[in-house]
Amino acid sequence: MMENSGILRLLRKISADARISAIRALTEMLTVEENEAGCVEVETSSILVAFLTEQSKDKDEEVRRAVAKNPRTPSAVLTELSKDESYRVRLAVAMNSETPLAVLMEQSKDKNEEVRLAVMRYSRIPEKALTELSKDESLEVRYAVGGELKTPPAVLTELSKDKEWRVRCAVAGNPGTPPAVLTELSKDKDWHVRYDVARNPRTPPAVLTELSKDEDEWNVQKAARDNPSFPK
Repeated sequence: MMENSGILRLLRKISADARISAIRALTEMLTVEENEAGCVEVETSSILVAFLTEQSKDKDEEVRRAVAKNPRTPSAVLTELSKDESYRVRLAVAMNSETPLAVLMEQSKDKNEEVRLAVMRYSRIPEKALTELSKDESLEVRYAVGGELKTPPAVLTELSKDKEWRVRCAVAGNPGTPPAVLTELSKDKDWHVRYDVARNPRTPPAVLTELSKDEDEWNVQKAARDNPSFPK
């Protein structure tokens, strides 16, 4: 324990860049130990956890960001960093695969668009969060939700009526979009939307036949004919 304290005291005295490098080095040491021995040295692990916890309060944003990105950072520390004044630190928390689901749910309401987008793309994000994000004021967030495979069909149906054509495009190209919704989108006034419907493998053959005769765009016609579901 005394030896650990001595190491931590030494780590505190080095520059911010050096502390970030130390975090990386300790993390890599643990990974090597796990791969080679199937377990980790308790001493190395305790030093890293203590150092991450301490550095999470550092005044240097890059140091806090390094802690927020680290997969070994304790859940309690990630929870605190999710409220950091720097959006870049909060973004790193949202992108950390070890961030607790409850924290991500809170971050789905973050004031920064990039943070909300990162939460939306997180593999374990529940349908409830996607449903909330589908009503986001940001076009980019709604667009991302519309193209996300995990988005529930009911949410895709609502997004198919979005005032922004890019959001409707995302829904039109999503393989998870219900055929009935694709049928409606095939009549969209914007050719970009019809084009994405024409490319969607879930579009009904009868709809593809109609799109192959699109009056405005040859791109739509070709996409419909090239679709594997196009009637031969």
